[in-house]
Amino acid sequence: MSDYLLEVKGLKTYFNHFNKQVPAVNGVDFVVRKGETLGIVGESGCGKSVTAMSILKLLAPEAKIVDGQVLFKGKDLVGLNDRQMTRIRGNEISIIFQEPMTSLNPAYTVGYQIGEAIRTHQKLDKKTTRSRAVEMLKLVGIPDPDKRVDEYPHELSGGMRQRVMIAMALSCNPELLIADEPTTALDVTVQAQILELMKSLKEKFHTSIMMITHDLGVVAEMADYVIVMYAGTVVEYSDVKSLYNKPLHPYTEGLMNSLPKIDDPKDKLEAIPGSVPSLYDLPNGCSFWPRCPYAQEICKQEKPELYEVDQRKVRCFLYSGKIERR
Repeated sequence: MSDYLLEVKGLKTYFNHFNKQVPAVNGVDFVVRKGETLGIVGESGCGKSVTAMSILKLLAPEAKIVDGQVLFKGKDLVGLNDRQMTRIRGNEISIIFQEPMTSLNPAYTVGYQIGEAIRTHQKLDKKTTRSRAVEMLKLVGIPDPDKRVDEYPHELSGGMRQRVMIAMALSCNPELLIADEPTTALDVTVQAQILELMKSLKEKFHTSIMMITHDLGVVAEMADYVIVMYAGTVVEYSDVKSLYNKPLHPYTEGLMNSLPKIDDPKDKLEAIPGSVPSLYDLPNGCSFWPRCPYAQEICKQEKPELYEVDQRKVRCFLYSGKIERR
């Protein structure tokens, strides 16, 4: 029996903009194994969050999955209708959104909002639902949960609101937890607490996690495997240790070189030249070639495939045998 909980195969999600299809996610492939954490990294606009929303089918009206499969425990979610997806969202697959203040409803208490998924999926009565909400608040480390359960989001700090979001996501013991920038806008101390909490809850519930972030430090702390995305595609897929020891793709190499290092302080951090291309007007060939220090003529004309390198995958002609690094 496969140890894959989630398999994404050739996923393409396009946005319709002025009668033009914009490829926000363009042929993405990856797997999430049972009990493991997959990190998805890349600059803003690379397609990380759209990939997550495609899995849950929570896309904007102008967005549409045009090709590919999203296999959850062997079942393709792409073909399911809204009613069938409702049984899965919040129950078998949950998500922690990146902005708890805008994701939580200011008009309802946090206890009511945690209980919503419990009422929907577990059909418990009002008293039992409230007890479960208190239990979840206690589990995520919120003090005085009996009191906090009746408070509104604006009465809680940013870190506590994020803990409420985690409590909501885990209230039905999902098998897959998608965390979309879960530590955005939190200070360093609270960020460390949230990450430690997620790790401990992962061990407690044996939950698989898909961690979406632009922070390579978070990936090093949390992930077992990593995919690096650029302009809507996966450019590298690796176990976390190999990725940090030896990044293969020039983009990943640039990201790593831009990190400050304690043992090698520099007056000026290295930066990747240029900017992320517009999805409305992607360059021919490899999307990264205008910023790549190793770009050659073939890179400007042809799109590279994902090549297998030492049980890793990388989308670069340097590993195709067609060109050499200069």
